[in-house]
Amino acid sequence: MIPSFAETMEQPNRGPRMSYEIFISYAHPDKSIADAVCATLEQQGIRCWIAPRDIEPGADWGLSIIEAIKSCRAIVLVFSAAANSSPQILREVERAIHLGIPVIPVRIEDVLPAGALEYHLGTVHWLDAMTPPLEAHLHRLSEALLIILNREGKAPVPPSMPVPSEAGSGSPRTVPPPPPEAAPLALEREPRSPAQLSTASASWHLSTPARLFVVLALLAAIVAGAALAYQKWFKVIDPVLVRTLTGHAAWVNSVAFTPDGKELASASNDNSVKLWDVATGQQIRTLAGHDAIVCCVAVSPDGRYLASADIEGAIKVWDLGTGQEATQLLGVITGQNKGVDALAFSPDSRRLASGNDDQTVRVWDVVDGEPKQTIATGQPGYIGAVAYSPDGRWIVSGSGASSVKVWDAATAQEVHALPAAGDVHSVAFSPGGHLLAVGSYGETVELWDIATWQKIRTLSGNTSYVHSVAFSPDGRWLISGAHDNAVQVWKVSTGRLIKTLTDHQGIVFSVAFSPDGRYFASGSGDNTIKLWSTTGGNK
Repeated sequence: MIPSFAETMEQPNRGPRMSYEIFISYAHPDKSIADAVCATLEQQGIRCWIAPRDIEPGADWGLSIIEAIKSCRAIVLVFSAAANSSPQILREVERAIHLGIPVIPVRIEDVLPAGALEYHLGTVHWLDAMTPPLEAHLHRLSEALLIILNREGKAPVPPSMPVPSEAGSGSPRTVPPPPPEAAPLALEREPRSPAQLSTASASWHLSTPARLFVVLALLAAIVAGAALAYQKWFKVIDPVLVRTLTGHAAWVNSVAFTPDGKELASASNDNSVKLWDVATGQQIRTLAGHDAIVCCVAVSPDGRYLASADIEGAIKVWDLGTGQEATQLLGVITGQNKGVDALAFSPDSRRLASGNDDQTVRVWDVVDGEPKQTIATGQPGYIGAVAYSPDGRWIVSGSGASSVKVWDAATAQEVHALPAAGDVHSVAFSPGGHLLAVGSYGETVELWDIATWQKIRTLSGNTSYVHSVAFSPDGRWLISGAHDNAVQVWKVSTGRLIKTLTDHQGIVFSVAFSPDGRYFASGSGDNTIKLWSTTGGNK
């Protein structure tokens, strides 16, 4: 368990000469997490400096910060949207970089460094701590720091220990730990030669840059795992075409990966849905049952279901394991405007939303097929895009009349209306749900901040309509497919166009990232699906 931060307050009075090992940098809204970081590290004997606890009464705040950074051997930065916009955080990071002190960001929100912070932290390895439980991430951090501090030959000392109070006094008092005893000489099995001693001495007395490199390398090795593998892969995205999937007899309108990343689903104008093996590019099966052009496919987050819909209003829910229809949806759309252009599963896989030609968004229960909501959007034209936010709180609909609306998923009430640069054919939330991307016939991708519902960036560089957008799993990159046969790769934090891929010979109707971020797929009017490696062909 994470110790109470109140326990860390019961420290002996720390004079100005007290040495610290870790400086904890955080923005005020993240104080509770910073407290948890401090408590966890100090429980492991790692001495931390954290404001305001360690600022002496009457001391100058700014001078105390500077002196504390100088006395520490590393900075742990609790990184969030609040930290990203904090001038104080920027000053602390700049001071640490200037002094050659390593900065270890612990990312608690799906947000990337911007402005000067992007410059300072662009090459620094991260510890992602966005998924619960926080305790597990903090223990990984403490283990990494213990190894780093020991590697420098300065092992942490045990934390202060409570002792019984004297007679007549109140609460227990604390005393500093005893000074470490000199380590006994190790008994070597064989005496080392002068050459060996010289090598050992040279390897120990590293220069400051070399020592910093060793510290960062060790940190990367310990806290890497899958999360930091993402960071390594996506530091510089380098898309390379690895295979082209052929088998559809007409346009490929939609593609979607399964949650395990092993299979890819596609929908086509040839009235079929196909499943493909991502590793081999081989077709696994064809799901036949539609009698009209299949406009869209979606895969449930739990990997159990695949949904497909066609221009005649038929929506089918398939069991991915068997390839058989799993649920018969009731109350499907009939009448003149009965086509379905978009599908999205809720994050819990229990609901399926459709965007329809009759200007509605309809929501079904996936298990029993019962209709749960019909949202009359009031948006002119067809509903060409629909998406759930990652927390399931919102449903977003985009229409063929330059309109985006945000709905409360529980009540189906309109929450926000957002203007768009043109007819909207694609909307996508970033993995942490902080950004909304809107791809439109205005030849742009617009990024909206969900916290304020303000547009923060416009990605310009497409030469034609944008049909599809998708975020990478770590939120660093965005891909778009357009009417000009191109796939474009963008850096989210800056809006910079990284690369334009022109291998398709037809309109790119759909793009999707694999869940592990190693691949993305594009479906086109040239009847093919192209599979791209994000790591320069290193599979």
